Amino acid sequence: MRRVLVALAVFAAGCGTVDVHTESAVEQPAASTSPTTTPSTTSTPTPTQPPDAEPNEPAPTAPPAPARGVESINDSLFPDLGTDELDVQSYDVRLGYDPSTEVIDADVTITALFDGRRDRLVLDAGEMNIEAVSVDGSPAEFTLGDDELVIHPSTLLPVQQPITIDVAYSDVAGGADSPVGLGIGWFATPTGSFVLNEPDGAHSWLPSNDHPSDKATWRFELTVPSGVSAVANGELVEQRASPDGDTGYGSSASRWRPTSSRC
Repeated sequence: MRRVLVALAVFAAGCGTVDVHTESAVEQPAASTSPTTTPSTTSTPTPTQPPDAEPNEPAPTAPPAPARGVESINDSLFPDLGTDELDVQSYDVRLGYDPSTEVIDADVTITALFDGRRDRLVLDAGEMNIEAVSVDGSPAEFTLGDDELVIHPSTLLPVQQPITIDVAYSDVAGGADSPVGLGIGWFATPTGSFVLNEPDGAHSWLPSNDHPSDKATWRFELTVPSGVSAVANGELVEQRASPDGDTGYGSSASRWRPTSSRC
């Protein structure tokens, strides 16, 4: 029987959410109608306010900090995912998978427009082995933790210009639970494997800007052992046998931008 590898790498963390803010008025207590009493012989001084201060004006409060991590969009459902500092234009995913070992060996090239702190980049990434990172072809230092890959390029980043981020990494297939109670990630099965990225599973096996507000084009080049089929989003454009007997697949996908914030 032919085994099937399914790599559904849909990069969308489900439906985007919009925070709704409301304003509420604070009702002041009505003036007392009780008889006036004679003040005592002792009193406590009343703090004075600046002449232009409004009575009972509340003190300003700072905006809430992200739940954790260096950068996030602060989505109300998934507050730790995504960054608005990156506008990803395309993902080029070159990935090999061996069902017998459940090992993922991959390299992803991300082209994006950047608008943020010029000395660092942040991608969503779960627990995986990051082997090397480069930005615009130059090696970059990096740290991985709290589901974030923090990259420090060797030179300051240009703002609002395309940059290229290349990440070489490896991982072992394994699903996880989403905060909303769904299974996510890359699942190994007795006959192959399959991937569930929605609502927040893409970053569990692929460094990415894992939020549905950032749409991009995709290209996949998948390599699997002989006798195993690989399936991905897009149109199959090439299939070839590698010298060691593995089969490579290439596919492409079109860019899609929603016309509405509703699903």
